[in-house]
Amino acid sequence: QMISACLEELEYLDDIKNIQKSITVKGENFFNDKVRVYEIFRNLISNAIKYADPNKKVKRLVIAINVTKKKAGITIKDNGIGIDQKYFKSW
Repeated sequence: QMISACLEELEYLDDIKNIQKSITVKGENFFNDKVRVYEIFRNLISNAIKYADPNKKVKRLVIAINVTKKKAGITIKDNGIGIDQKYFKSW
């Protein structure tokens, strides 16, 4: 429900229609801080849409959530332009 709400809220972004979305949710109920988790999802999804690679024929957004009794594994992937290496600090 939260992912669907984020996507609905971001309908105003022009490129959202051009992105192939795959959303998979498996497992138990996930109890969380709704406001904070929603904001994280919204930011990640928004960035995937805004920074989609215009040179790619198929633009993708893949969201996979696997919930167990102890944790929620959340994976969000896209094939956008990414972040230039010069913005990463060496550790």
